[in-house]
Amino acid sequence: MDIKTAKTIPINQLLQRLGCEVVKTSGGCQWYRSPSRIEKTPSFKLTRDANGWYDHGTGEGGNILDLAYRLHSGLPLAGKLDGQHVKEALMFIENVMGVRGSLTTPLQQSQPTSPEPHAFTLVNHAPFAVYGRGSSLTKSALYLGTRGVNAERVAPYLEDVTFVGSDGKKRYGFGLPNVSGGYEIRRYGDWAKRSVGTKDVTMFKAQREVAPWHTFYSLIDFCTFITVDKPPIGAYNYLIINSDSLVDIAIAYLDGLPAGFMIHYPHMDESGQRAYHKLVDFLTTHGWMGGDKADLYPGFKDWTEAREQQLGLTIPSVWSSRPSSSKLDQ
Repeated sequence: MDIKTAKTIPINQLLQRLGCEVVKTSGGCQWYRSPSRIEKTPSFKLTRDANGWYDHGTGEGGNILDLAYRLHSGLPLAGKLDGQHVKEALMFIENVMGVRGSLTTPLQQSQPTSPEPHAFTLVNHAPFAVYGRGSSLTKSALYLGTRGVNAERVAPYLEDVTFVGSDGKKRYGFGLPNVSGGYEIRRYGDWAKRSVGTKDVTMFKAQREVAPWHTFYSLIDFCTFITVDKPPIGAYNYLIINSDSLVDIAIAYLDGLPAGFMIHYPHMDESGQRAYHKLVDFLTTHGWMGGDKADLYPGFKDWTEAREQQLGLTIPSVWSSRPSSSKLDQ
């Protein structure tokens, strides 16, 4: 996505994808509760054409790029964005909107808009298949093996998905269902990350009323935990934040729950740390307790990366080889 394309996206569409709702309309301008913090009274205002914004709580404002960087970084705006900040803002917008390239035409007037078509639309979903014909592992199961994941162990949480793009072409993959009825996908063949339907967080609730939460920042890290820890189904509550940009949405869901105990598996890169600390800041001010397991992967971005090195995996194509089942049980 480039700057010109990003600026054609009405800010209210970005806010809609982030789960923000219009609280009131006054003088042709839409007002929201701030997407960067928790508040009861709306202080976040859009211009009439929905191409500009102003946060009365912080005294900040600007265009969609300024907002994207503000939400992505969690840092106050300090003048004009530099090249790196613009790049980060564009990546944030692309992740939230779930598309590349041309999106929508700008609003001519500040009027309610219909939801933007999703980049990919769900056609069918089915239980995740570990084995295909002749009891051989499916390509998806083989791919998981190259990531150090035991496909049989994670199968109850995954689904096989058929979806189409705007070109009408069918595509296949596997993924996690999210709370909005969409899916976080790994596409069959190149295993690229995709979102089908609305991009959102994933939650699995424990069978018992009081259980710890385990929070992950990617599909594959969740699968690594299930492989290594081998927990019974329903033993824990799980939250999978399918993109660092979704941390505010995760906070909104948790805000309606009683305080509990949460264990985090944060990513150690800059974006991951911002998301992690933003979530922890919310939790600690709302009575939650917990900690993190970053000590499992010192020197690595995430647990999966560390485990891949431990198992001697270089992640070639899934057609070449896969680790033995004994390795995946380590």
